Amino acid sequence: MKHSDLEFPLKDNIFTDALKVIWERGWLDEFSESHFLIRAINGQLPDFRTKDQLDATSPELYFDCDTPLNFLNNFSQRLQKFICLCGDNAESFVKNQLSAGKNKYSEDQFFQALHEVHVFTYLTSFGDPNVDYEPAIGGVSGKKNPEYRIQNKFAIPGNEPGKLLVPAEEYIFDIEVKSIVGHINKKIDLKKPFITPIVSIDYNKRDQLSTFCGEHGFQVELPDVTHLCAFLNDAADKFIQPTHENHFNILYINWTHREIPHLNFMEPLSLLDNPANGLLRHKTIGLKFKLSEDVFNKISAIFIYSYPKQALVFNDIRWVFSNKQCSVLFNPKLNEKQRLQLTHILHTAPSANPKTPLILSYPPVNSMFGALVLSNLEGVEKIIEQILLKENS
Repeated sequence: MKHSDLEFPLKDNIFTDALKVIWERGWLDEFSESHFLIRAINGQLPDFRTKDQLDATSPELYFDCDTPLNFLNNFSQRLQKFICLCGDNAESFVKNQLSAGKNKYSEDQFFQALHEVHVFTYLTSFGDPNVDYEPAIGGVSGKKNPEYRIQNKFAIPGNEPGKLLVPAEEYIFDIEVKSIVGHINKKIDLKKPFITPIVSIDYNKRDQLSTFCGEHGFQVELPDVTHLCAFLNDAADKFIQPTHENHFNILYINWTHREIPHLNFMEPLSLLDNPANGLLRHKTIGLKFKLSEDVFNKISAIFIYSYPKQALVFNDIRWVFSNKQCSVLFNPKLNEKQRLQLTHILHTAPSANPKTPLILSYPPVNSMFGALVLSNLEGVEKIIEQILLKENS
């Protein structure tokens, strides 16, 4: 029996009217019974692969927010706006992307689609946005598409009432959203401590690190450079060269569901921007990892984040600022005005990025098992410094 053949379970809740409409229109008919959204509509907010690590990095404010009704009330409002601004394309998005594989449901695919809605909601929350969903503008053929193009006009307010930092101007934002699936190496035993170097290492010398860690009782999870480079190349291939000063290509990278608990957003940040061999900071190293020239020329800014559970439940990406698990990288070719604009539009600047360490550890070094890593930290760092991939490697 199709979902639309049944009465919508929350028919008397005015805050879920958008969900009620798409339920009755049959947009959810091919959604699996296991789907996160269907289970929530039926009164159960399901567990998911990285729920425990999300809980561990969430702030205390509204910590008990994770109820089905909280999620649905908020998601329905976001979906209503999405439908309003994207028109006929919204139906295709719901049926083909939000359904996350339909009868072959994938939780990770659902979260990827959900993150697109989160970013969309934030970037259309000001001004008077006009949205072109999946515009076919990129690549040599001109037919590859970013998630959406947002054309907007707004001013950037100053610190004092009535004063503007930037007067009202026209903007174009081409947006791509990438979400890591993030399963950890199957050989890693999550009940035992492990480290992840978050700098690019010489792959041929990795055994030195594995041997040292094995001899001292902990494991090594290598950094996920491959997916990160693929994200950047794919985004750059979908973008066109900015056409004027207020045309920005922005890549959002959601690292939430990478199975490195605690500060996992530091992994992509460090891989791209660490002083020793960051792939964007040191272009020659980035090119060695097959980053395309377009990455350095087309992408205006990269917003990297891992969200707390409040962002998931309230469907509001701004919660990433509450647990300070976000960072941004600007293209060095941006001028000062563009940097000022993006700092206020994205609510952060590269100067606010945390200093990146050489490794992430699990459990954290202040835990009982983490003390094992801490006691050998100097040895680990010495080896990593020896096997760093350098520009002349």
